[in-house]
Amino acid sequence: MVEIVIALAIFAILAAAFSALLLVSFNLLLRSQQTVRAEGLISEAVAALQSIRNRAYNELIFSRSAISLSGNQWQLMGEGTTGQIDRFTRLIDFFSVYRDLSGEIVASTTPGASLDIQSREASIVINWTTELNKDISIERRICLNNYLSSWWQQSDWQGGDGQDIYAVANQYYSDDGNIEISVGGEISLKVVSTSTYATGGELISSAVNTSARAYSAIIWIEDIPGGCTECDIKIQIKTAPDATGSPGTWSATWCGPDGEDGDESDYFEASNGELIHLDHNGDEWIRYKVILSGSSSQSPTLEEINIYYQ
Repeated sequence: MVEIVIALAIFAILAAAFSALLLVSFNLLLRSQQTVRAEGLISEAVAALQSIRNRAYNELIFSRSAISLSGNQWQLMGEGTTGQIDRFTRLIDFFSVYRDLSGEIVASTTPGASLDIQSREASIVINWTTELNKDISIERRICLNNYLSSWWQQSDWQGGDGQDIYAVANQYYSDDGNIEISVGGEISLKVVSTSTYATGGELISSAVNTSARAYSAIIWIEDIPGGCTECDIKIQIKTAPDATGSPGTWSATWCGPDGEDGDESDYFEASNGELIHLDHNGDEWIRYKVILSGSSSQSPTLEEINIYYQ
């Protein structure tokens, strides 16, 4: 009888250990399957973000956004949205990219670091809770570069005004009479009397057919005199659809980064680049207006302007 009791006790111990081992193995299998599923959701998001970048880089404007498939195209769902797929939460966060003088990505606080408007970093995080109530999180970071874009550049205005549709590289549409174009490769404010500059001036470019699906950014090279607090360069744009080889209806107002919001109170002001608003996507034609401000003794200089598009 004693032997039977001992045998039953040993069997119970072994059965409990075996059951625990089975439970652990089962949970490890589930966790492994869930990790594979989570990795798949990350890979899906990477492919979606690359697809969006390839179609229209200027759609990458959010700090956090979920993604959704609409028809055959991936879309960003809007600021602050998150994705829920079964037990998995998918968070996609976007960050600005800064580079040093050698082009390496660095922290924004690094001395000499400058914003790279043509790059965005994305963090894709998948969170879920296992059957044992354990919270799991995995992350992947990618850099989305606007390397597929083309650009139109103007760096000479000596040919003068009167050119409505772009054909000659150094001509433009009009100016207000306060713009100096005599020096090749730059525009500045005109000297209106002995050693005295006009304090403001405007120039409007010719209309350019980019055949663009989407616009990316506007970047320019400027020279602002040191100590001249009044000196500044601001730029606005108008766009229009193509109408059998000529511009259709132009934007109702001159636009800055806020897009076609019905007023002309915003300007592109950062020479190292700002994104062009989604409102202009689909318009093949574009023209810009440059606004120079200075003091009577000093003038800013615009040396080159680049408009990027896809």
